[in-house]
Amino acid sequence: MYVFLQAIQETYLIPKLIELLTPKRTVMYQSWVTGRETELGYFTPRDYLLRVSLPSGIYFEKIVKVVKGDFNRFLFNLEMPTVPKGTEWAYFAKRSMPSSRAVRKYADSKLNSPLEVEIKMLTFRGEQWSSENLFSERRFTNSIDQTGQVFDLHTGNDFQMLEIRPNNYLPKYVRMPLDSSMKLLLREQVSNQEISHPIEVVASTTDWRIEALLQILKTGKMDLADELVSREEVRDMLRRKYDNVNAAAIAADYLYYSVKYEETKKWMENLANDFPKLPDGAIIRGAQLINRGNPSKAAIIESREMHLSAFQRGLPVYTLGFRMLREGLLKMNAHFKNDKELSEALQRIDYFHGIIDYTRDLTTLVPVVAPTPDEPLHDAYFTLPGTNQLLPIGYSHGISNSKKTKDFDSSPILVEQYESNI
Repeated sequence: MYVFLQAIQETYLIPKLIELLTPKRTVMYQSWVTGRETELGYFTPRDYLLRVSLPSGIYFEKIVKVVKGDFNRFLFNLEMPTVPKGTEWAYFAKRSMPSSRAVRKYADSKLNSPLEVEIKMLTFRGEQWSSENLFSERRFTNSIDQTGQVFDLHTGNDFQMLEIRPNNYLPKYVRMPLDSSMKLLLREQVSNQEISHPIEVVASTTDWRIEALLQILKTGKMDLADELVSREEVRDMLRRKYDNVNAAAIAADYLYYSVKYEETKKWMENLANDFPKLPDGAIIRGAQLINRGNPSKAAIIESREMHLSAFQRGLPVYTLGFRMLREGLLKMNAHFKNDKELSEALQRIDYFHGIIDYTRDLTTLVPVVAPTPDEPLHDAYFTLPGTNQLLPIGYSHGISNSKKTKDFDSSPILVEQYESNI
């Protein structure tokens, strides 16, 4: 029995979960695959439900009939005609993408003109920020509409924030992973979110296996993670942290939730200590120390040091890491009642907690109002954790992120596309 997948060339490398189920939903086959063709093996002739699921949560399914003596070849067309060409990877790989029907609706609408957007990379190096304009040649801005534009870039080994600033709106900031090939989808906002901004940013590394593992971790379905990568493979990602520190950080998250403390203690220590530009390593090590049964006094003291070290390194790369950092600082404040350093760190993190878009994988700040230089919150707003210099920008008070009112179609994706259990 064979399954053939038809998709845009770029998306073949994104893992897909193939499942074969009986009418009573007994799982006969389950495996993550890449490429165009997969051999499932021999199965008793009968009717089955064949399902192909994407890391984003979308899945395609059909009833198939296995015939004795037949080749039993089944084709799944994963192409998405309602999605702008070139953006399919975002719908395959990211759980936060809205319905493609909503995208089609807005793409067909002529009610709104494109937004002029300035895109910059802010880099903190040598105790100061530098700013580089991206993706524009003669003009300083890019025209972004509802269909969106896809950009490719490679990040460096410093603390970097991507700044997305539409004309007459406050900027949005996205924390960049270290030394990574990235894909960015920028489009005018088509989804309803608690924190709104006129531009939606979907950012992904091109390490699609790690991206798939990250989506599974967000759902907490560790059994599916075990299907995607073996425990030994994940351990190897952590061992090879000097080759790919971002993969190591995601692997550490996975092992933190699924493997006993003693098995990973040394690896977590190394990830925390050997990569001072990665807050996430220190965060995971701090959480490991404080959340293991009844931690000793020495473990609590070391956890405090790890959490403060993570705060001093800068914003975590991943939203999972930011959430874990805040939870850890809350626990540390309970253990150390009058610790001024901890209290100040928690106060600063609480400020950013109020402007973070928790639907995104990478830590994304969506400010609401920019304070003027004479206001008390000015330095808090423009100085990120891990830096002692204001961001190289300045915006006047009163510019808000209130977006143009639009009708939003929240209906699910149809035509063999549904929300899956991934």
